[in-house]
Amino acid sequence: MDRDQFYIKPERVQLKRLLTNEGGIGEVWLGTLHEESGQHDVAEERLMFTRETAVLFMAALRCHNVCKGKMCIVMKLYRESMLSRMRRYPGGKLPLAEVQRYGLEICKAVAELHDQNIISQDLKPPNFLIGKLAELTLSSPEPAPSDDLDHCVVADFGISRVIEKTIGVHMPSNVQGTFNYMSPESFDPELFGGVTFKADSWSFACSLIEMLSGVKPWDGIKMAPIVRKVLNKEIPQIPPGLPSPLENLIRVRRMIAVFLNEIL
Repeated sequence: MDRDQFYIKPERVQLKRLLTNEGGIGEVWLGTLHEESGQHDVAEERLMFTRETAVLFMAALRCHNVCKGKMCIVMKLYRESMLSRMRRYPGGKLPLAEVQRYGLEICKAVAELHDQNIISQDLKPPNFLIGKLAELTLSSPEPAPSDDLDHCVVADFGISRVIEKTIGVHMPSNVQGTFNYMSPESFDPELFGGVTFKADSWSFACSLIEMLSGVKPWDGIKMAPIVRKVLNKEIPQIPPGLPSPLENLIRVRRMIAVFLNEIL
């Protein structure tokens, strides 16, 4: 794989305005990427430095003979998030057909991450982005395929982790994730032997519940009661009237694999 295809010279990106500075990832700006093929709207995420990069950040501030600058990720500017799509519908409830279609695409994305030994740890509707298929390829040497449907991708890997194949678990030193979507082992890794891929299955199931009901899992409940319920392996309320296969899938901890096998 050519590393240069992932590198964009700073002068090719023109920043327009700040989109958001919420969360722990850093600022996200709307920008324009100038390429030979034309101009493209992009989202530029200015990363907050952590772990090893924190050393470089400190050195760049205090030392004269150390490289300086900001570390940024330039991404395709997607039309909307899953959460904003849900708000188009009465009560924030997506039609079942859209939940199944988007759910399958999310499953495929998470399965690909798991194949690379990556645990997302933060699957939720605000982190699912939607756009046309032709819009989903940026700076690709191949022509982008196109159709008339919107497609969904998984985003935001600020707390994602690569785990060792031989170990198969992640043992965080602190609680990581969004409480409404977190699994039992995410709240207490030591008790459950570490965080595994099943944590993503739990978060995905919670996301499906929200997409179907329009209500965030454990909505209106404070953090401490959520922790107690989840550690007792209680699950959020599942919307009534779902097809039995889909309801059964939501209750399965190996949901990613089962969903793919059932739907494909």
